[in-house]
Amino acid sequence: MTTKVKELGESLMQQQQGLKSCEGDSIKVFVRVRPLTKGSGLTTDGDQGQCLTVTATNTIRLNSKPEPRTFIYDHVADMETSQDSVFSSVAKNIVESCVNGYNGTIFAYGQTGSGKTFTMLGPSDSDNFTDDQRGVIPRSFEYLFYLINGEVERSGNSKSFLCKCSFIEIYNEQIFDLLDSASASLFLRENIKKGVFVEGAVEKFVTSAAEAYQVLKFISMLNYTMILYWQPSNSRKSWA
Repeated sequence: MTTKVKELGESLMQQQQGLKSCEGDSIKVFVRVRPLTKGSGLTTDGDQGQCLTVTATNTIRLNSKPEPRTFIYDHVADMETSQDSVFSSVAKNIVESCVNGYNGTIFAYGQTGSGKTFTMLGPSDSDNFTDDQRGVIPRSFEYLFYLINGEVERSGNSKSFLCKCSFIEIYNEQIFDLLDSASASLFLRENIKKGVFVEGAVEKFVTSAAEAYQVLKFISMLNYTMILYWQPSNSRKSWA
């Protein structure tokens, strides 16, 4: 366990140094602590003690030796934090800012098995994006269209919104369109009106969260098919 604690400490230090944030910064850093679950393959080398402790809503204490080390972030979600609470802390303000005309990005970072897919989408064995365990992306769809509908109603239908979604993958510094598996590598462009965009990426028009779910469901099934193709012995559903 000592080696793992050391590796975790180094990882936390790198994250703090590379993504240091304060109240006025445009970049916020959130940490979610995943519990150990049966069948996950994650163990504590026989030591049942936790290697870290969430001591406050923005603080983690790493139980390292010879002395514990403390790390401070914008927000820390402990093992009991619900999916809804994670969305409210991480994504709600970003969705509101997007409706007000600002760009927003939510980037999930972590090693394999750390819970990125669960946090962003929900349970990997479910394609029901109305499940209580649904993640940040489907909840963002719902909140986005809730805000849009409210704006339209308050304006007496004088306002209108156009929503389009794209799904791309960046792999080995190349950009691929997940909505068009036959497309070649795409290119990143910048335009004075459009800003930064991916040239040639398919854009799906959606008018509700339900329609956005369908596009997301298609990507989920496509990704699962690709995993089975490349790893025929893998019987588990997962995201790469």
